Amino acid sequence: MRLIQIIIILFFSFAAFASPKVALLVSLDNPKHRPLFKTKKWKLSSELIEYFQKKMEKAPYELVIFDQADQETLHKELMNPDNIALFWISHAGSFKNKESGLGMEDVISDFYGKNLKDIFQLIHPNLRYLSVLGCKAEPILNTIKTAGFYEHNNELHIYAKTKNIFPKTEIRRSIDDFKKKFSTFSDINQSCPTHKGYPLHITRTIPLTVDPLGQETAVKILNRGRLLGLFPKAKPGETQSRTVYLTAESNYRAQDLKIVVDSGELSKDNPQLIGSFEISSPALNGNWKAFQDGDGNILGVTHNVYRFSGRPEIFQEATSFSSFDCN
Repeated sequence: MRLIQIIIILFFSFAAFASPKVALLVSLDNPKHRPLFKTKKWKLSSELIEYFQKKMEKAPYELVIFDQADQETLHKELMNPDNIALFWISHAGSFKNKESGLGMEDVISDFYGKNLKDIFQLIHPNLRYLSVLGCKAEPILNTIKTAGFYEHNNELHIYAKTKNIFPKTEIRRSIDDFKKKFSTFSDINQSCPTHKGYPLHITRTIPLTVDPLGQETAVKILNRGRLLGLFPKAKPGETQSRTVYLTAESNYRAQDLKIVVDSGELSKDNPQLIGSFEISSPALNGNWKAFQDGDGNILGVTHNVYRFSGRPEIFQEATSFSSFDCN
């Protein structure tokens, strides 16, 4: 019995003094032309990871590294209460494509060509340093911040640039900036800010028979541009369920209740394995139906729109919820 008590005490003592984590997520494809004197096996991501590890080798933090990181991994690590810092390296900027019409679209893309800028809306309050190394990423993050998404991230320092960058140079500058700000660091104070909202119960079903052009994909759940949650990749025949929350407001119009299911795929030429969704809420008298054509086919191969049909009056008090895990 005495031995068991000692083991328990040692375990919790170790947990209390465990080093905070620093996450590096790289999501770059290789350039078309290799630099001089580089072999065919050379990878830009591998070189950047090796450089990062060397620059951080004496830092008192545990490093966690992900190559070819996707939006699932980014979402998970931004929401990880153990991370003190996160470095993201990918392409970014404002681009024009045939789907965006005459306007420009803000993009932070991953290795697979998915636009995951909305994932940066939800950042755990424990995260103290976010470095987004992509060309002209700063205006994109400033737009997210100005919209009020970082109201509970008072201690967050953001490193990003308004111009085109050289990844290796900015890794060095960003790491130096991080070390300067966090030369010493006390334990993370767990924080779980709560909001008031109305629950949405969402079930995602992937049919057993799907278009062979469809690709397994994670999907973001959005309402009026606000990220409510994310479903991970799903395979044919799989069913997923989760509860997300609409923010509490004095009143909603039917058009305010539109739910967008978005894969992040930028090209309509790449159909995604999105699946079908059932959306319901005990707070609202109505239901959500996918936007369809005259034959009943759901419109959209990279994202779908679910419109609310019914009476948008709220029938229950708003409940408290937290978007973050603080266990």
